[in-house]
Amino acid sequence: MFRRILTGILLAATAGLSQITGEQRFFDLQYLANLFARRYAPYEWKRDKLGFDHYNTAPWIERMRRAADDMEVLEILSEYVASLQDTHAQFRISSTFSVNAPLAADIYDGRVLIDALNRTVLPVAQFPIQAGDEILSIDGQPAMEVVKELSKPLGWANPRARLRNAAGFLFSRPQALYPRVFTAGPAVRIEVAHQAGGTGIYDIPWTRNGSPITRIGPVPGPRTAAEEQSFLRRYHAREIGDERSRVLGLGARNPYFRLPPGFQTRLGSQAAHFHYSGTYSAGGRRIGYLRIRNFSPPSESAAFTELSQEIAFLEENTDGLVVDVTRNTGGGCYGLAALQLLLPYPFKLPADEVRATLEILQAVDVDLILARQANAPPGEIAQLENLFAQIRSALDENRGRTGPLPFCAASFDHFPAMARDGRILAYSKPLIVLTDEFTISWGDTFAAAMQDNGRGPLFGYRTNGAGGASSLYPAGFYSESLTTLSITLGVRHRTIATEDFGETNVLENTGVRPDIPYDYMTRDNLLNAGAPFVEAFTAAILAEIEKAGK
Repeated sequence: MFRRILTGILLAATAGLSQITGEQRFFDLQYLANLFARRYAPYEWKRDKLGFDHYNTAPWIERMRRAADDMEVLEILSEYVASLQDTHAQFRISSTFSVNAPLAADIYDGRVLIDALNRTVLPVAQFPIQAGDEILSIDGQPAMEVVKELSKPLGWANPRARLRNAAGFLFSRPQALYPRVFTAGPAVRIEVAHQAGGTGIYDIPWTRNGSPITRIGPVPGPRTAAEEQSFLRRYHAREIGDERSRVLGLGARNPYFRLPPGFQTRLGSQAAHFHYSGTYSAGGRRIGYLRIRNFSPPSESAAFTELSQEIAFLEENTDGLVVDVTRNTGGGCYGLAALQLLLPYPFKLPADEVRATLEILQAVDVDLILARQANAPPGEIAQLENLFAQIRSALDENRGRTGPLPFCAASFDHFPAMARDGRILAYSKPLIVLTDEFTISWGDTFAAAMQDNGRGPLFGYRTNGAGGASSLYPAGFYSESLTTLSITLGVRHRTIATEDFGETNVLENTGVRPDIPYDYMTRDNLLNAGAPFVEAFTAAILAEIEKAGK
């Protein structure tokens, strides 16, 4: 009875419009809610720690009833997913359309500042703006209010990363995230406070790419589900999706700051190099620098060879090492390979609690059958057998998740990379790890492993808090949209005390807290190419070298 009444209300709300019907709206919302109810791993964590219960759909049903058009329907579905505050949960519209302007901005010292612009399109005579100028308003609205509005469909786990990510979309807006972007005019008007004094108003032209979607309906019937990947591939992968904002250096190989005078580049001088590395002198010591942009190299074997050779050089030619995983977008089990070259002793990797569903159980069973038929390595078969047993046990006992399980191998315990003659290949000297709020997913895992195994202090900002693995699903038959969601909950082997989440071992939202806090996002760093940041982390690694020598 309830469904028939609700359907009637929704049908009445959309009568006469060339949109999807009220019944179809309700079906897509229900489908999305059911999808998360059945497959989403961190439900209790989000309910208890963040106060969002995705089982409570009443307010979303009311919003859907009042929606004026298809674009608002899509916005409601998107904001429902974003309310989980989960970097791995992202609703996407099936659209390639976007509008882009030739500049970028981010949040420095709590203000929206320009940090990049294209002088070819924005000549200084006509647009006397520069990096470091503050954007006061955008199309007549306060800049920070626009940032907050753009953050609504971005359910990132880290509040600061969410706002910075939204700032990155100020001048590059994909319809996949922002349904109404096709209504943008020919230019975006910005009011700027110049560093030299005074303000100015400038109309920055938009460039349109692709064909926009202006409505969904009418739609005659449902669509088929997306093709599934192997479960192990989904289980091991932990990274963000393709819709990335213009945050400088996000996922980039080269550092977004200037390294010290005299820095000698080693890796990064050729397009084929996956890593970036080099050395410089400071305080009478030789310092190594290694940047890992993500853990998804085109070829894991080639990347491992490149990194192992570089680690051998750094071991022989440096006194300490700075490992940079800031603005690292995550990836797969190459993260474990990197850890094995940086931890010179046995170590543990964080664990996953897997959402127990029949779909995942069947996927693991299929993977196990194929692995046995292909005579896969014993470790892979053992991991699949353990996964299958633990998921089936959780289902039999009516538990939402399994207990902590290893990923990327059959055991939590790992060993450093070793040569055939038994020599340890891992870097053995002091090191520090640079992190920030865009150290994401496998980046969170990497940082947690380094900290929990006592390898060296973390320097910078709390990591993103995207703990676990995710998978992509159809999000609505009629809207033909997609969503990612977390199918596991990442946990550490120890608890930490936090002001916001209490005592916890959960990586989701919590992230990994630095041992040496440092905030890069200042105007001073922006205008000086990160010189204060480089000076600070150099002092930190020198302190570690001195400590090791005592």
